[in-house]
Amino acid sequence: MSTADVSSRSLAELVSMMAAAVMGDDDVPPTDLMLNSPISRVGVPDDIARVVLFCASDPSAFMTGSTLLADGGDTA
Repeated sequence: MSTADVSSRSLAELVSMMAAAVMGDDDVPPTDLMLNSPISRVGVPDDIARVVLFCASDPSAFMTGSTLLADGGDTA
């Protein structure tokens, strides 16, 4: 299996929820996202960039086939 065949449903769900909040979807107000988050804020691009940087670094060299969640503890 190549990396192109791997997908993460959890990431897609998170992106969908955040996009709905940013675009003003009445079902998901941005304040609800912050109030329900363990860290009380919505993620920013730097949060994802740090995960990507870790995946590209030497400390992640022993990891294989892992799904990393960058959701601020939402699924914890």
